[in-house]
Amino acid sequence: MHIKLTKTSPLPTALVIDSVNGQTVSPIPVTITPATEAEGNFESIAEVKLKPLAVHFQKGINRFEIAYTEDGSRKASEVVLDVQM
Repeated sequence: MHIKLTKTSPLPTALVIDSVNGQTVSPIPVTITPATEAEGNFESIAEVKLKPLAVHFQKGINRFEIAYTEDGSRKASEVVLDVQM
C-alpha cells in the first residue's frame, strides 16, 4: 500500500505504524522514498506491506497511526482508511 506524505519540515528517516484502531500494535515498518521539496513542503511516498497491517483491521472504516520519534518524543499522524474486504 502506498501513502503520500507531506510535511512542512524535512521528513524523518524512519517511520512505523504502531497503532491500529486505537490499539497499540508491534511496529510495522514503513519504507520511504527519497523526499522532494516544493513550495516549502517535503513530499515522499511511503510503502507498507498490507498483510501485516490488515490483520488488525475490522470491517469498514479503519484508522492507523504513522509514527516517528523527534527530539525524544513520539510524533504521529492518523490515517483513515475505508477497507472493503
